[in-house]
Amino acid sequence: MIRRIVAVACLVLVTALMWSDLVVDWWQSVIAWMLQANESATQSVLDVRPAGDMDAHVIVWGAVAWAMAAGFAPKKWRALVFVGMWSVLVESLQPVFTDIRARQALDYLGNLIGVSAVALGFAVVSVVRSRRGQPNSPAR
Repeated sequence: MIRRIVAVACLVLVTALMWSDLVVDWWQSVIAWMLQANESATQSVLDVRPAGDMDAHVIVWGAVAWAMAAGFAPKKWRALVFVGMWSVLVESLQPVFTDIRARQALDYLGNLIGVSAVALGFAVVSVVRSRRGQPNSPAR
């Protein structure tokens, strides 16, 4: 039950974050910190990253997808589909809730890459467990 509460709380928190102007400031702070921590390594990565905050969308929605799949383990595939659809809805409604955020194709793509990466991870774990003869138990 605690996992479900945490999963739903993560979903609500990320939805509020995406519908606010805070995500831009937050991600700029993360990038500034990375540059301070190790500019020589970080700058080469930042030079080739996509414009905008697509990478933040991958990380944030991947974390939410993992939390939801773990929280609703017996129905993790439904939870992952739900998170994917929810992330598209959240992105679509951003202009309604914030003045500085707009719909961007790379943000939609980042959302779906994050969710898909988690789904792929769970699929790989399922295949490995089935080959080892282990029961396909819920995420722990």
